[in-house]
Amino acid sequence: MAGSSDTASDGLGTLCGRLRSVALTCIVVGAAALAVAADAMSTSAQTPSPSPPPTCPPRCPIPGSGAVPPGGSVDFTGPVPTPGPGGIRPPGGPQSLRVLNLSDQPATVAYDGRALSVAVPAGFIPQVYDRYASSGPRCDPAAGRPNVANCAVSGRPPKVLTLTTLPVSGSFEEVGLVAGCNEVRLTWPVGTPLGIVAAAVAPLGTMESIFKFDPARGRFRGYSPAVPIFLDDYTTVEARLEAVFICTREAGTFTRPQP
Repeated sequence: MAGSSDTASDGLGTLCGRLRSVALTCIVVGAAALAVAADAMSTSAQTPSPSPPPTCPPRCPIPGSGAVPPGGSVDFTGPVPTPGPGGIRPPGGPQSLRVLNLSDQPATVAYDGRALSVAVPAGFIPQVYDRYASSGPRCDPAAGRPNVANCAVSGRPPKVLTLTTLPVSGSFEEVGLVAGCNEVRLTWPVGTPLGIVAAAVAPLGTMESIFKFDPARGRFRGYSPAVPIFLDDYTTVEARLEAVFICTREAGTFTRPQP
């Protein structure tokens, strides 16, 4: 019996020793895990969380787009172009552009660094002006959508453009044109860009120029989509039902609002 008791005692001691070893290992591993967690929490507290992206609008990246409410504005900003050899920066549009919506209609605007697209509700024509220049950028209506204007925007930053709208009658009439110059009357509201008038000539691309006689100057003033805008001295409709000459390369049609 004494031998059996000693054997049991030895076995119990061995078991207890193993249990103590396991417990010690668990304590060491647990302490290491706590240290790692504490270090991670400390690093997380020291590293600031990234700022949320800007809301677009009023701040949009280049390229970017956004909806602008009446009386609202949008600022497009982008990185400064990297200078090339000799410190010359590559050509391109401004890296900062602000569009102010001065109309009573909402607008959707998009800018890619070179071209600005402006869309307003159907039944209105967008008008875009350079706030600090005597004339605005050249804007052409999208094919079949006079409520959408695509404008070439270039120059040094900062650049500020203003947006207004003109209401247009919902009914239209078609006038036949012969090759050459045709005398017609314009029925668009005063202030409508002649790019809108030019886009009303079909087939698209056949119109060469629009001329209006100026009695005060004793000469014609003209508009042509084929020349830079600063060469045009007739850029918007100036009077209700004013008479002009539309010159085309071939016969076509001219679709205008009914008077």
